Amino acid sequence: MKTRLLGGLAALLLAVVGSVLMFNYAQAADSRAQQGLEPVEVLVVQKAVKAGTPVPSFQSRSSSHPSPGLRFRPRP
Repeated sequence: MKTRLLGGLAALLLAVVGSVLMFNYAQAADSRAQQGLEPVEVLVVQKAVKAGTPVPSFQSRSSSHPSPGLRFRPRP
């Protein structure tokens, strides 16, 4: 009888600890997924622009739009 009671208490303790760990992991994963999603202003051009063209010369043919930060990573 005592062995069954100890086994039941151990199972209950493991279930509670596992639930707390799973909840904390899910909360951390949610915050990690939202990192870097701050909006970034990007220029979108309507016509093709040659490489090396300075921004002020084609700024009249472009518009600024917010976009999630993860879409645009700096090149190494």
